[in-house]
Amino acid sequence: MGKYTNKLVNARVLVLGGTSGIGYAVAEAAVDHGAFVIVSSSNPKKIQATIEQLQKSYPDSSSKVIGFPCDLGNPATLESNVENLLKKATNDGKDKLDHVVFTAGDFPMNLNNTLSEINVETIIKWSTTRIFGNAMVAKHLPNYINMTLNSSYTLTSGVASMKPLPGLPILSGVSGNLESLTRAFAVELVPLRVNCVSPGAILTEEMHKFGDIEVLKKQWSSANLTEAMGLPEDIAELYIYFMKDKNVTGTVTGSDGGTVIKSR
Repeated sequence: MGKYTNKLVNARVLVLGGTSGIGYAVAEAAVDHGAFVIVSSSNPKKIQATIEQLQKSYPDSSSKVIGFPCDLGNPATLESNVENLLKKATNDGKDKLDHVVFTAGDFPMNLNNTLSEINVETIIKWSTTRIFGNAMVAKHLPNYINMTLNSSYTLTSGVASMKPLPGLPILSGVSGNLESLTRAFAVELVPLRVNCVSPGAILTEEMHKFGDIEVLKKQWSSANLTEAMGLPEDIAELYIYFMKDKNVTGTVTGSDGGTVIKSR
C-alpha cells in the first residue's frame, strides 16, 4: 500500500450503526484500508451477520473485524451503554481507539412530526440516539481514544439542516444541532479532531420503509442537481477522508447531489 492508502493500516475504528446503510459502508471502507474495525448496533444478530460478511469479503483481514451490541434508544440506560461499549471496544482502555464514527439513528416516522402535531415525546424520540448518544460518546471518549491529531470522531447530520423537509421540522432541528455540536466538541476535545458528514438522500435498505422504492428513487433523484441518489459506498469516502486528514476539524461536509443549491 502506498503513502496515502496506508494511513489507516491497523488503526482501531469503531463504527456505531455499522451494520447497515452508510455505517456498513464506512466499516467496509475502513477494512479495505487495512484498519481494525469494531461494528456496533442494537441488534446482535445483525452484528454477527456484518462480521461474517466483512470477513468473507476480506478474508485476509478476518481477524480485524469484531462487534458489540449497544442500545442507544433508551435515555435511562444510554450513558452506561455507551461507556460499556467503549470499554469492550478497547479491552477496558488497554487498546485505545484511533477513530470513532457515529452513523446510528432510526427514523421514528410513525410519530406525529408536523409542527402542529409534535409533542415532547416526538422531540425526545428524534433526539435520543442522535443528540444524547453523540453527547455521551463525546463525554467518555477521551478515556478510550488516542487524544492526538491522528485520531478523529465523526458525527452524521443530514441535508435537512440546510434545506428543511416540509412536515419534518424536528428532523431539521436535530440535524442542525448535530452540526453545532460538532464545532463545540471540536473545541472541547482538542487535539482530537471532530467533524460531521451531512448526507442527502442515500440509497440504503432503510429507504424501503418509506414506501415504493422506485417511486422514492424518482422523487428524491429529481430533488438533486445530479438527478441521481447517492450510494453508501460514495458517501463512505467522506468518513475515510475525515479520518485521514490531520488538518481538518470542526468541519461539516455534505454529500447531497447538489440538493442544497437546487431550487425547488
